[in-house]
Amino acid sequence: MEKELLSGLRLEHIALAPRDFQGSAAAAAKGSVDFGGLFAGLSMFLIAAALVFAALLFLFTLERRAGQMGLLMAIGWTARQVRRALIAEAGWIAVAGVLLGVAAGGGYTKLALKGLSGVWSGAAQGLPLVYAPQTGTLIGAGAGALLVVMLVLWWASRKVFRTPPRALVARGGVWAGTTDASGKVSSSQSGTGRGAGAVALLLAGGQSKSAEAVAGMFFGGGSLLLIAGLLVLKGWMRRGAAAAGGAELSLTKIGLRGGQRRSARSLAVSGMMAGGMCLVTAVDAFRLSAKVDPNRRDTGTGGFALIGESSLPVYESLSAQAGRDAFGLDEEVMQGVSVVPFRVLEGDDASCLNLNRAQKPVLTGVNAQELVKRGAFAFASGAEAGWRALTQPADSNASSQESGAAIPAIADQATAMWGLGKGVGDMLEYEDAQGRTFRVVLAGLLAGSVLQGKIIIDEQALLEKHPNTPGYRFFLVDAPPGREEEVSAHLTRQLEKRGLALETTQARLAAFLSVQNTYIGIFTVLGGLGVLLGTAGLGVLVARHVLERRGELGLMQALGFRSAALRRLVLNEHVVLLVAGLALGMVCAVVAVWPNVRQSAHDLPWGFLAALWAGVLAFGVLVCAVAVRSAVRGRLLDAIRRE
Repeated sequence: MEKELLSGLRLEHIALAPRDFQGSAAAAAKGSVDFGGLFAGLSMFLIAAALVFAALLFLFTLERRAGQMGLLMAIGWTARQVRRALIAEAGWIAVAGVLLGVAAGGGYTKLALKGLSGVWSGAAQGLPLVYAPQTGTLIGAGAGALLVVMLVLWWASRKVFRTPPRALVARGGVWAGTTDASGKVSSSQSGTGRGAGAVALLLAGGQSKSAEAVAGMFFGGGSLLLIAGLLVLKGWMRRGAAAAGGAELSLTKIGLRGGQRRSARSLAVSGMMAGGMCLVTAVDAFRLSAKVDPNRRDTGTGGFALIGESSLPVYESLSAQAGRDAFGLDEEVMQGVSVVPFRVLEGDDASCLNLNRAQKPVLTGVNAQELVKRGAFAFASGAEAGWRALTQPADSNASSQESGAAIPAIADQATAMWGLGKGVGDMLEYEDAQGRTFRVVLAGLLAGSVLQGKIIIDEQALLEKHPNTPGYRFFLVDAPPGREEEVSAHLTRQLEKRGLALETTQARLAAFLSVQNTYIGIFTVLGGLGVLLGTAGLGVLVARHVLERRGELGLMQALGFRSAALRRLVLNEHVVLLVAGLALGMVCAVVAVWPNVRQSAHDLPWGFLAALWAGVLAFGVLVCAVAVRSAVRGRLLDAIRRE
């Protein structure tokens, strides 16, 4: 009899269910977001800018030594031997640069971690961060960087070694001065540009439930848009260089033609500026602000003034007279105050304040009609049904009779996409009071709300699965404007024995948004480095162009052009390249992020972006002006004698 009794007993009979804590902990430790992948993806623009800058510097070095290369080939060296010797010479410099880069990368990482423990502590939430580099990763990064640099140098030097030795010796190797006089862009390039643009627009217009897919569409769409834009810019430069000069040309038009003559160089510099500006603009487009009108229902606060939780459950409704009498709430203080309570089934915090991946997010139950009649919060997905989706029956996607129909739920978009890797229509599994599995389907996503970290279902559905869920432990409080502190102090004092803690919804929203804005700040630094590289490349280009054209500028000075006019001429050439690169980067970034911004139901921070663009433009013009002033000086007439 005893054996038969024991064999029939199950843990679920006493509401106990086994859990694999080791497996859950291992899964949670993987993190909710692969920040390594994000850093690598966002660094691609910076890496590309660095490679272009390295190629430009190497080309300028070859131009200065073209006579030496021509002489070596004239006395019997083959072009392959000369090329191999020069690339090997540059390779030692590249090795030193890679070693410095690996060390600097470690230093940057340490500074970022120090910032996350200091001024950016809102993103880490007090979690200690340890710098733990792996030798294999460092070696792989260094070897990969060296290989890519050497390939870029080999590719960049291919044109000079097609030039006859006699031309290199006679002309000093100014082969870069040749232009495509036809002004035509090959059909393959035109087709590539159109194809890249079309695919980019398709990616930009797409939507996905997966955070990784969204990131992939952003990177893919932005990169393809940049490629298409650069090909269009290349065609414009070649057409401008091939156009016949008019009878009346101003200094501005002459400068514009000058910038179009060296299309390859000019395109490289504009591309560096475009890549850096695209990254900075795209990243900062997602910067959010918690300074919203607290009375608006279609914001992250839902129009609620206060949000809070209690240590012990509250069984009475604080909006009803019986509940107010039970806790001795003052009628005068509570005038115009209403409370929306939530039942809570304990689980993992799935908000951005938790750096681990939540396995069983907190499940909450609410009377959906209370939120329906208020029209609370803005929906990023599933706005058609809104909160009514919680009371509508969902289709059964269960694979067994035990699971039954899935229960519709609503979650914050950040919780679903980044914390859980889920989207609308995806399922989550929970266990009821008897240990049986039931499913919850995401029917809608909220846009940047104070409800991060929670999966919200209808209160009755929660009670059906967990009938013993005690009272309410999470609260949203409506309070008249200007009386938030008074209401908060009164409720906290009267419900002290239940452990009620309240804060303003704006403070809670700011805590959530500070995490996202912190990472945006870190990624902006990467984009800023790309912009600095592009600006440095522009300065180098100015200096090189002036050195090549000192004879031309000297002749113009002999004909009566003043030095100030010549400086303005050269400045116009390169400011056009600067503006073209910045404009291309801005357009590509806005197009790439627009679908996700629209899906997130928040506006682009136009004021911040306008100030950012103006600052970068002013800095670029300043660099150009300084480079021009330092290059166009002295007696340019002396250069005529050397030509």
